[in-house]
Amino acid sequence: MSAAPHPSDTIDNGRVWIKSPLAILAEGAGGGVVVEHGRLVELVPAGGEPTQRPDRSFDASNHVVIPGLVNTHHHMFQTLTRAHPNAINKSLWPWIQALYPIWGRRMNPAAFRLASRLAMTELMMSGCTCASDHHYLFTPGLEDAMDVQAEEAGALGLRMTLTRGALDLRAGDGEQAVAPPNVIQGTDAILADCERVLARYHDRSDGAMLQVALAPNAPFDVSFELMRETARLSAEHKCGLHTIKAAVVIEMLVIDVRDDSDRAIKAQERAVALIRLHHHPVRRSKPRVGTVAVDDTAVDDGWVNPAGIEHRRDHAGRGGFAM
Repeated sequence: MSAAPHPSDTIDNGRVWIKSPLAILAEGAGGGVVVEHGRLVELVPAGGEPTQRPDRSFDASNHVVIPGLVNTHHHMFQTLTRAHPNAINKSLWPWIQALYPIWGRRMNPAAFRLASRLAMTELMMSGCTCASDHHYLFTPGLEDAMDVQAEEAGALGLRMTLTRGALDLRAGDGEQAVAPPNVIQGTDAILADCERVLARYHDRSDGAMLQVALAPNAPFDVSFELMRETARLSAEHKCGLHTIKAAVVIEMLVIDVRDDSDRAIKAQERAVALIRLHHHPVRRSKPRVGTVAVDDTAVDDGWVNPAGIEHRRDHAGRGGFAM
């Protein structure tokens, strides 16, 4: 006897009754839910049946039904190096220093496709059905990274916001002290690719499977010109914005201040220099360059205190945050 089809295999084939789940995170739906063309159209009470005869049913008596989870921040390419021995048990700055050369040398299109597929599969297996990947690493040959992720998300059936990240400040410019030269792109090239990705993938229709957000990496990784132009493109195309909040610099300072080694002291001095360079409190950098707006998708705060939470509440509109 062949196994019953999974509901995802029949979701676009009429009305599907996900029937009598072991448990369900919904009130008045002990008998399951009815889905039609990807939309939840009816809650079925315990012991009841759908008001309209379904085209198919799926026996969910051994399943727990929950809403699909939403992941607002990821770096999928890093999946392949999360257990690298050079980076284990290190604080943020030494961790980045250990891995950036590896990413710069090894992250080719095949590795990136594998990393994206693995990360998306892990998310889906954990119950996530909608994801955003803040991808900012564009090594030579990886210019089509957004296209790779669109293909992988489509093959898996994952709803996704393609988040086009960017780095345009080189180590040695005085503002960016980590990324190797081969992962830095010119500002004009970044903006041109943002427009290309928006034109191809940004679907603003209801129920879209792919949308696009623009994501300069962090205020100390990118130029103010790029942040301003990204905000302009976001407004023009009505797409989301995403970044890594510059308070992550303060996180480096907080973590490394416990270490009095020469390397840690230099990291502290670098963090302070970055803060002074921008001539204003780091957490205010996004309002200054116009990148916080009501349509922001998310901000990775890295580390946040109560005052930071209040600031996010007051400035972020409907955005989500990755802590």
